[in-house]
Amino acid sequence: MGPLTLTVAGGAVRTLVWGAAGPNTGESAVADRAAAWLAAYVDRAVPLPDDLPLAPDVTAYRWRVLEEMVRIPPGGTLSYGELADRAGGSARSVGGACSHNPIPILIPCHRVLAAHGRIGMYSGGKGLPTKRWLLAHEGAEVAGERPDGPGPDLLARLGLNG
Repeated sequence: MGPLTLTVAGGAVRTLVWGAAGPNTGESAVADRAAAWLAAYVDRAVPLPDDLPLAPDVTAYRWRVLEEMVRIPPGGTLSYGELADRAGGSARSVGGACSHNPIPILIPCHRVLAAHGRIGMYSGGKGLPTKRWLLAHEGAEVAGERPDGPGPDLLARLGLNG
């Protein structure tokens, strides 16, 4: 998946950024737990623990949307419209919350799809190839995608094959 950098403040994860932005910062116990979860997730797509504190700097509405995203289990998906029904608001506003999610993977915006189960946009990592990999890794069924997961060429482009 490449290097990821966590920021922790006030006892909670605030951001997760792709790339070598610097060392993980903040309270080491929370950062260590989040990093351990990420390692376990890459190994076997485990659900996020309920007691890992998350505190993204977002509006109250976006926080409601992000909280609903956390409830989507690995391998599960919702459409932007379905998530809007759960959080209140519109599919477009859910898309905005997804595109500005400061804690991707931990808050799984990759599990939110366009209408009819199609992959929409993704702002994390390398964009759509990363979203496809995350969904395939979790065993999610996505319209128009290979059911057996990403091929070795995609894994190589993402730097995930060795």
